[in-house]
Amino acid sequence: MPLSDSKFQVAKDLSTNAGLITTPAWFVGDFRQLTVSVSTQSNAAINIQSSNADGFQSAIPENSWANVLSPSVNSVFVLPVGQRWSRTSSPAASNATIIFSGRY
Repeated sequence: MPLSDSKFQVAKDLSTNAGLITTPAWFVGDFRQLTVSVSTQSNAAINIQSSNADGFQSAIPENSWANVLSPSVNSVFVLPVGQRWSRTSSPAASNATIIFSGRY
C-alpha cells in the first residue's frame, strides 16, 4: 500500500505584539483528513475558521468565514473535511503556535 502524501502549514508561530492576528487563507479542499495542532501559553480565544468561497477567482469575502473550532486547551484536533479554505485568528498576546496538517 502506498504511503499517503501530507502537507503542513504553520499558521501562526509565537506572535508579535499586534492586536488580533488573522493568518492568510490556506486551501484545504483537496485533503481527505485535516488536523490542527494548537499550543498556547494563555487562555486566549483562538478561532479556527473555514470558508467555502471560491478564493481563486477573487478575494474571499470576510463574511464568508465561519468558526469551526475554538480550542481552549493544547492539543491536536481533527477538523471537518469538505471546506475549501482554513485560517486562524487569535490575539497576539496568546503566544500560540498553530500548525495545520492535511493528508491527501
